[in-house]
Amino acid sequence: MPLQMPDVYEALRRGVINGGVWDLSTLRHWKFAEVIKYVTSTWRFGTGITFYLVMNKKKWEALTPEMQKVLTLVAFDTNEKQALLWNEMDIEGRDVFKSAGGQMISLPENEA
Repeated sequence: MPLQMPDVYEALRRGVINGGVWDLSTLRHWKFAEVIKYVTSTWRFGTGITFYLVMNKKKWEALTPEMQKVLTLVAFDTNEKQALLWNEMDIEGRDVFKSAGGQMISLPENEA
């Protein structure tokens, strides 16, 4: 049964769950570093990989080519900025976890 993120911290703390699949930013921003001791990590899975932009196809097709171009440029710009932001958040999460004494286990490339 899925848990909502606000409930995950307490479930980890109480031992109701032993882990899950989250990005490293949760170690800081959801304070999971306080309640877990081990993380298996791969940079192939990070915060930004779970987010995407979508638009109704009919609405897209109703736009002028100029407006489509503008939205495409904005989407690419947003993608780059978000990737940098999420990467920074993952690094912060990793650092908070390690400073709290957590053990980071790197997933081998052939398993990633």
